Amino acid sequence: MRRFGYLVMTALLTTATAAAAQPRAARATKVVRGTHPTLDPAAAAILADAKAFVKSSERKEAVSTVAVLQEYQRVGRALLLLENERREQTGAESLDAEMQMAFRSIKLDDAIATPERRAETAKVLDELRSKIDRLRGIAMTHD
Repeated sequence: MRRFGYLVMTALLTTATAAAAQPRAARATKVVRGTHPTLDPAAAAILADAKAFVKSSERKEAVSTVAVLQEYQRVGRALLLLENERREQTGAESLDAEMQMAFRSIKLDDAIATPERRAETAKVLDELRSKIDRLRGIAMTHD
């Protein structure tokens, strides 16, 4: 009898823990479309001010020194590749001198000195990268 009681208890505990592990079905909720809660004028003004503040204050993410240096290397390489491609196509250097001057004007020691300077440098490098991508165009191959 003792053995039978042990088996019954084990079976009950096993099914109870297995049932507890199963996800429960969510309650059905009734959704009414097209209705919005109304705010009193003071709360609406506060909400409008908060939205305007969020839009106006641009959150600047900290740009790491390593990220700036990597992007500087990538942009420099992309400039050289673009220059080589243009030289092969036209037989002469036809790369925009403004892009080269902008790239060469970046002094790395000054560019990575402070978080503000790193953010400015990252922005300049991003602009250069987008110009290079536009000048390069899309290369299509038949595979």
